[in-house]
Amino acid sequence: MDISEIELLYMNQLNKNLFVDSFLMNENISKLNEIGVPSLILNKFIPYTQNILSDVITFSKSNLSEIYLGIEMESNNVVCFSDKYNSYTFMNTDYESLIKTNYTYETFKKICVSVQTYGPYYDNTPSGGNFEKYAKVLEKLILRIDERSVKEGIWYSLIQEMELGVI
Repeated sequence: MDISEIELLYMNQLNKNLFVDSFLMNENISKLNEIGVPSLILNKFIPYTQNILSDVITFSKSNLSEIYLGIEMESNNVVCFSDKYNSYTFMNTDYESLIKTNYTYETFKKICVSVQTYGPYYDNTPSGGNFEKYAKVLEKLILRIDERSVKEGIWYSLIQEMELGVI
């Protein structure tokens, strides 16, 4: 095989990968536009102009720092990331799951926690409150939507912190 044949094979492979990335990017942007971005995600992320950073299509930014939510083009996973700190954290297996889990979380806070379905979240008794009960309910609700998200990443951390009464 001579150099021109190797270059041709390389260019075909490169074009194939560019097409796949382009297709996934268009598919994800289409999904973002179709569903929309919630005005608030986890009480800290607000809508952000769609942009591509490190093969991630961004759609939301923390109102506290340089941390973004985006869709990884290769996997379609929703991730929380910071280019500044070179960090990635899994959030959901896809964008629809993010919308559903975020909606569930917001509804859970309004209906279950605020009306004290399982008693006060925090109280002055020796037990300290019912945060473990609330965490278990939230975990079961999110588990129905996106099993992986309650086993790793941001939702996992949120539920763990809830169980301990940190939040």
